[in-house]
Amino acid sequence: MNDNIQKTTKNTLLNTYGTFVYFFFQWLTTVLVVRISGYADAGVFSIVVSFTNIFAFLSRYGIRYFQLSDNNGEFSQYQYCGTYVLMTLVSFAAFSLSVFFFGYERETVICCFAYIFFKYLETSTYYLFTLLQKRDSYVVIAVSYTLKGVIPLAGFVGALYMTKRLLFAIIAMTVLYLITVVFPDIYVLRRDHPLKFTFNEIYPLVKKCFPLMLSTLIIPYMTFVVRFVIERLYGEEQLGYYSSISMVVVIMTTLAGSVWVVILPDISEKYSSGRYAEIKKEFYFIYAGIAAVTVLAVVAGKLLGAPVFKLIFTDGILPYMYLLPPVIVSSGLLTLSAFYMAVLIPLKKRVTMLLCAAAGSAVLTVAAYPMTKAFGMQGANYALLTGLISQIIFLAIPTHLALRNKTEREDNA
Repeated sequence: MNDNIQKTTKNTLLNTYGTFVYFFFQWLTTVLVVRISGYADAGVFSIVVSFTNIFAFLSRYGIRYFQLSDNNGEFSQYQYCGTYVLMTLVSFAAFSLSVFFFGYERETVICCFAYIFFKYLETSTYYLFTLLQKRDSYVVIAVSYTLKGVIPLAGFVGALYMTKRLLFAIIAMTVLYLITVVFPDIYVLRRDHPLKFTFNEIYPLVKKCFPLMLSTLIIPYMTFVVRFVIERLYGEEQLGYYSSISMVVVIMTTLAGSVWVVILPDISEKYSSGRYAEIKKEFYFIYAGIAAVTVLAVVAGKLLGAPVFKLIFTDGILPYMYLLPPVIVSSGLLTLSAFYMAVLIPLKKRVTMLLCAAAGSAVLTVAAYPMTKAFGMQGANYALLTGLISQIIFLAIPTHLALRNKTEREDNA
């Protein structure tokens, strides 16, 4: 038992380190856009990222969580790979039909097309990292994340500095990311896991992952709604200020996701073996951890937020620091929401999870425009908080009911 705990802790730390490094450098791209090109370009980049993220999550189709929970080998790796390929093609078709309907400037649309290929390379990483994770190659994952963080950022910054155009910066970043996919990921896996795929008999997998795919779209959709409303009401430059501060959300939720993806197989194994009481105890530690990190982040934001953001973004960001505390709280709530959505997968509640998560996003959709118009950009935060609190309540109820019923049956057995 102790060996298993030590192994899980080590793997979690390695995965969290890699994820933190990668997304720290991704966040740094938004900082450097402000530094090199200004807040207007930062607003454009925010639109590009938030819009393409929706279709990137469609290409991932929720497959990774399902594959990690597939302890019995229900589907082959080639079927999983084929599903990734199929859904990437579907995603690109949907993206191509949608991007022209939002009235974006031509340069923004072109940047979206360039950036979507970067996101599809990230999708390939999801598949490759799942294979590495299943063979316990967390050191390779950590190294790969580091390379993917540093090298593409260098290309992005160099191209943006020399050309002053986002398009060329995105292209440079994409090409360099491709190199880091070939090495070390494909190079390490080339013998045991050749890059082959099949479309044979993948319909059952597509059907089972469909609720997961829709659920993975919900968080990027909620982020997009907030930014879309701000951009429509107050313009790209104001969105640039908001996005610079709200990137805290992306960092915290991504770090949390790196933890969930490691502990999910463990929860799945405990659930399948009937150790429900152990799962409930694990939940309490997670709740306490999320609460503690959120409180500490709010305190740190109050004490250090202004000087740190001034150092990073210049003093132009200071009038917008009032946005930071609710943004941090939102990130904590998003973390908890993502946890519930991940846990309901091994609990065999995929459709329930989808409906509950969608209900919370519907609350945000209804509230976003009137609250942002009434209270400014802080109103967008209020709308997001309202949607997330609703979502967590909807998700928590079936999660704890399922565990309570299983625990009662275990006690009565």
